[in-house]
Amino acid sequence: MRETLRFSGKILSATISRTAEQWSGSPASRWTRKTITPSHPPKTKV
Repeated sequence: MRETLRFSGKILSATISRTAEQWSGSPASRWTRKTITPSHPPKTKV
């Protein structure tokens, strides 16, 4: 089974492990968050 990377970024390292005859891999990556601008003004308290 293979899965694509869910975030865009740079892969820094990967860990490959084997437990009970099953292999697994875990990538470590660096990514930046995108700032989301709200579509409506924030609510103000009175």
